[in-house]
Amino acid sequence: MNGWKSKKVFLGLAIAVVSLFVFSLIYTTTCRAEEKTNVAAIVTSISGTLEVFPHGTEKWVKARKGMFLYEGDQLKTGANSRAAITFANGIELKINENSTFTIQITEEKEMKNAIDLLIGEIFSKIMIKGVKFEMHTPVAVAAVRGTEFNTNVRKSGLTTVLVYKGIVEVWNELGSVTLTEAKKTVVQPNQAPQPPQEVDLGLEPKWEEEVEIKGSLNIELESSLQVAGLPFWLTIEVLDSKDDRNLDFKEEILLTSTSGTVQFSLDRGRSWRTFPTRVVLKRGWTEVMLKDSRSEKLTVSATYPDLDSAIADINVVPAKEKDLILKIRDGEGEKTLRLKFKR
Repeated sequence: MNGWKSKKVFLGLAIAVVSLFVFSLIYTTTCRAEEKTNVAAIVTSISGTLEVFPHGTEKWVKARKGMFLYEGDQLKTGANSRAAITFANGIELKINENSTFTIQITEEKEMKNAIDLLIGEIFSKIMIKGVKFEMHTPVAVAAVRGTEFNTNVRKSGLTTVLVYKGIVEVWNELGSVTLTEAKKTVVQPNQAPQPPQEVDLGLEPKWEEEVEIKGSLNIELESSLQVAGLPFWLTIEVLDSKDDRNLDFKEEILLTSTSGTVQFSLDRGRSWRTFPTRVVLKRGWTEVMLKDSRSEKLTVSATYPDLDSAIADINVVPAKEKDLILKIRDGEGEKTLRLKFKR
């Protein structure tokens, strides 16, 4: 009898241990899911190897074109490898081989992007005027007021910042300098940035040109502000190197979204599905209808190999008490409906 009681006690302890393990696993997974940060960028080009250490996880994973990157993610390129990522606000980074960096977690009110470059080389291009961007290295910070600059960090931390276009301010706790076009500074560990030096840009290595981009995708919205439950149109087009629509393009592109509730329609609202999906572009463009049942901030991206990806940030808000004018296009032309909503 005592033996049976001992077995029951042992069995009870075993069940308790297993239950505790399962609970811990669920709790840990839930916490990691809750730690998911804002979408920051998307991978647009890979030559060789690019790996990502996603924020809140415990291992490196192989990156792929079209992959979303989040604040807090760490990335690294391998030997003889190069890559490119594009931020939602129009910042393009081309990453040289043997580079390691982290996308900083920033406060939403800061409205900026920042990178921690531990080692390696990154060519930064700010495509939208007024966008705030900072490049942090072990010995200095480069803040952008221009469009194109290159940052190189050696193993010792020695940092070289070279400006191709625009203005970049470089500083640390010991001093600061302002760089203009064709100027560079070198920052040694525990020293202030050196005075700006003139550079012949024609003699500089053009490694960033080896990250081949043959054109770009573009997403157009009538407004980035949409109303929950109402359909809206997304126009997607392929642009060539001169920013003209590529009328010869007739391939499938990949559309993805960060939202699990947003739906799309390829037949003018007759049927609805969830992302991701592949869409055929005819003569370089197409239109897709979207709708979201809940209010949220979401991102939709369009990707295709060797093209700059397009990212659209959409803010879906709940309907309020007001009249809304809705334009609908069908085979008979365009119709206008007036809808009244009450929240």
